[in-house]
Amino acid sequence: MKIAILVFPRLTALDAVGPYEVLSRIPGVELKFVASDPGELRTDTGMLGISADAALSELTDPDVLVVPGGVGNRALLSDEPVLDWIRKADESSQWTTSVCTGSLLLGAAGLLDGKRATSHWAYREALRDYGAEPVAERVVEDGKLITAAGVSAGIDMGLTLAARLFDPDEGTVCLDGQDVSLHRTSSVRAALSMAAPDLPLLRGTVEENLRYRWPDAPPDELARVIADCSLERLLAELPEGIETRVVEGGRNLSAGQRQRISLARALVGDPKVLLLDEADANLDREARALIDRVIRARGGKRTVLVVSHRPEVLVWADEVWRLEDGRLELDPSEPNGQDDAPVSPRRLPTT
Repeated sequence: MKIAILVFPRLTALDAVGPYEVLSRIPGVELKFVASDPGELRTDTGMLGISADAALSELTDPDVLVVPGGVGNRALLSDEPVLDWIRKADESSQWTTSVCTGSLLLGAAGLLDGKRATSHWAYREALRDYGAEPVAERVVEDGKLITAAGVSAGIDMGLTLAARLFDPDEGTVCLDGQDVSLHRTSSVRAALSMAAPDLPLLRGTVEENLRYRWPDAPPDELARVIADCSLERLLAELPEGIETRVVEGGRNLSAGQRQRISLARALVGDPKVLLLDEADANLDREARALIDRVIRARGGKRTVLVVSHRPEVLVWADEVWRLEDGRLELDPSEPNGQDDAPVSPRRLPTT
């Protein structure tokens, strides 16, 4: 897979280096910085040089095109050889992407007409001049076009792109019967949620952490999740309740408190697919019973994937899969879960 990152004098270094750091680590890719003329180019600060590996004419059919931004791209908005190269690269590319004001170059090349796109906030409205619909989001997908907002959003774009570069070798991955590769990553992510001990809480208030999946969640949605997860007593124990400040990683909370808030955070918005990866670690018996209640409440209504060493959770599973020798295989010896099954441990087979 060939990836071309366009570089030019006075570009913003992170716009190019952010995607590079992500995409260059994907096995089997051939990534090159390309420019009108090969050689070293100075970035917008003048203190950093980036070396162009190839001339535009040497790489006209990339699988992935990345166009960064920076004050230097103003001169390229009317540079017909560069714009023509972008058009030709887009004809062969699987993905055409931009970071920051790089989207203006895509627009000048005629690639944004009728498309949803984003850019640096100060230049976002300028996208209308190219027929685009400006969107105030960090990463925006429209077909094979991915645009990212200012500077560090290029890393987000690189991660979004990395998740879409490779389709399954066989079959399809479907959600509600729909092939996820045909939908925007943002819409797929909105349907998924996850709770695990190694997913840290973020710096901010407890409420801000709970709103992570859905920043504009209405108060009644938070109230529902707090009740479902029995957080009332936990919040009452905190010095400022739901407004209590959480330090980076939640280090000012106990392991059990962090895990319960993490679980509640995952349930905001009632995701269609919930992944619980050892979510019962660091919890006491009462809190583990809460996990069990959450699993049972979603039975038949939502898909719940549970990774656990606790055999008692198996009694509710419709299917049990085991990871052995690097392969995930269905265990035919485990019967389907029964709603009225007793909660009792089941011996795991030794391997």
